[in-house]
Amino acid sequence: MDEQQDTVNSDSTTQNGTGVQDSYLEEQKWTDKGNAAAREENYEAAAEAFQHAVDANPNDARARYNLALAQQLLRDTEIAIAGYRRAIDLDPQLIDAYINLGNLSSELGMHEEALETYQQALEFDPDNDELYLNVGDAYRTQNLYEDAIQAYRQALILNPDNASAAGNLREIRELVNEQIDRHLSNGNGNPPGAGCNLCVRFG
Repeated sequence: MDEQQDTVNSDSTTQNGTGVQDSYLEEQKWTDKGNAAAREENYEAAAEAFQHAVDANPNDARARYNLALAQQLLRDTEIAIAGYRRAIDLDPQLIDAYINLGNLSSELGMHEEALETYQQALEFDPDNDELYLNVGDAYRTQNLYEDAIQAYRQALILNPDNASAAGNLREIRELVNEQIDRHLSNGNGNPPGAGCNLCVRFG
């Protein structure tokens, strides 16, 4: 799978009222501290700072995302998953949260849930080649090779320079062709049109 998405600054929006503006400034102060700690790979300090940012503005999806990412890097997996889900609830178009949530689900062996997460993200960002790469990986872990091939191909259509998609597509084609060779060498060859599900080579 890909590396976790980087932390990001909270979005600046027009605020009305001194109290709201103060909350935003407080959130941004802690977000900056969290990002600085994350760059130094001090994820405990980053998580603490991002928690303060969330406390300052609980409805900011980016603050929730940053905290979830720090918790993921600390291997607080269940808490991170809950954080990503909350971030998505607050901002359904926060693609980075879908990617990290899907990746975490896959790491935990929840491949169907990971696939569903990536597919939900594609509804908002259908031209994202990295999402198709992750979809292909999710299909591959479930041995759904034809679906994986189609996903990798789509990733390459969107970005011909996606080296991971190209490499994974090459590997899965070789794997499928090896299975076909074993199938035929075991005396399971069928004449054309006989309905052999494996006897179509991928080039």
